[in-house]
Amino acid sequence: MSRWKWLVVGGLAVAIVTLVLVRRALHPPTLPVASRQAVFLSRVTVINPGSDRRANQTVLIRDGRVAAISDSPPDTLPAFAYHQAGRYVLPGLIDMHVHLPVETVGLRGAFQTLFLSAGVTTVCQHGDAEGTITAAQQRVRDGEIAGPRILLCGRLMDGGARTDKYSRVVPDPAAAPRVVDDLAARGVDCLAVAAGLEGERLAAVRDAARRRGLAVFGQLPALPVGGGEDAESSRSEDVWRLWQAADAVGISAMVRAARQSELAYVPTLTAWERWANLDHPGRTEAWANHVMPPIFPALLWNPRARAAQPFGPWGIGDLFVNLGHGPGRDAMPPEIRNAALQTIMALVAMMRASGVPIHAGSDTPNPFLIPGISVLGEELPRLVAVGMTLEEAWAAATRDAGTALGVPLLGELRPGAPADLLVFREDPTKDWGALMTLEAVVADGRFYSARRLDNARTGFARFSRRWLSRILSRFLLRRLVEPTAADSSP
Repeated sequence: MSRWKWLVVGGLAVAIVTLVLVRRALHPPTLPVASRQAVFLSRVTVINPGSDRRANQTVLIRDGRVAAISDSPPDTLPAFAYHQAGRYVLPGLIDMHVHLPVETVGLRGAFQTLFLSAGVTTVCQHGDAEGTITAAQQRVRDGEIAGPRILLCGRLMDGGARTDKYSRVVPDPAAAPRVVDDLAARGVDCLAVAAGLEGERLAAVRDAARRRGLAVFGQLPALPVGGGEDAESSRSEDVWRLWQAADAVGISAMVRAARQSELAYVPTLTAWERWANLDHPGRTEAWANHVMPPIFPALLWNPRARAAQPFGPWGIGDLFVNLGHGPGRDAMPPEIRNAALQTIMALVAMMRASGVPIHAGSDTPNPFLIPGISVLGEELPRLVAVGMTLEEAWAAATRDAGTALGVPLLGELRPGAPADLLVFREDPTKDWGALMTLEAVVADGRFYSARRLDNARTGFARFSRRWLSRILSRFLLRRLVEPTAADSSP
């Protein structure tokens, strides 16, 4: 073979190896989809948080549903039996506020796996301007990819002058049916409203949603200071100051407004805490670097980075913008932000005490929020901090959420319910330490053992530590985002 042919062959070989290495560096490993098979759990305690618990039960799962729960085993055992006496079985968790990323270099698959590994078997997606999550929703249903059930809340409905593609403005009450009908035609499962949508417009949206059989969720009621469209401005520096300045009279007014709205609220307390302490992320930063793909801590969560425009076909800029990165998000002094956080916690505590429905949501992937664990290990404790018992927090993240969403028996363990359940070695409704004793997750009738999930997490840790992954993340940070000292927005 002539010399130039050797050079061509050698060049092709180098190019192929380089492409393989780059793909491995950018694409996290994914969790293989478990087959849907009949599953038998023997001599377990079945807990429906806030409702009932039954010891020494047998649970039979078949065709993605809970087929039976009884005191005695069936006459014929299925092919797969999980014999672990003394375990505790609870419904899978429902994260009521997430933003799944665009299908960029395998990020969505990474999120799906991390949700499952922390016991989240249903997520409510907010946004999805491009409609790409609908395809992922169907792929999960068809068993093509492993992950939690995806429900769509569509674009955020607002009463202000938003112009971004992730929201829909309701300019007046007469427009509400048209906006709701349009979202319903796009196949949404629920609706989300911003605090700026108040009064007659909110009532019109709520009435139109009821006719469509759609649940409506808010995040927090509007601040009485500023009011209207100024009350919801992506947690800008002005909002931090307004929250910090809110007095007892203002909080009471917000509680009354929340009760009158007849909405359920998803306050995403952990996300507020992260924003309040963004300049001191050390508590979670090291762990995030070993769990999340490195593009998140290096690029998307970097407080000194800002998105100038969408970056090519990967859509990284769209993801960055969708996370709410903008000027001023951490410009307020930490003492003002933390005072504002305490006001928000006090508000949610009063809302809960007044009977306003409160659900658990993470607002993943805002900075240093890890899919799944930010609900199981962080949002549930914060719901307890605002007055819930641990079991009530579990009920808020399971049965109550499923009921609000209108999905029959979602978040419960009853015959006929979706087979989404968690197996713990110890009772997690009685002791915080038991949260770390998760042994198995069943999602849509697909059984994933703790070892299998641990292997997936280990794979992500190895992925994040690869030298090429880190080099490419730094390259993206320098080339695709313009960091400035003057603008330290997250």
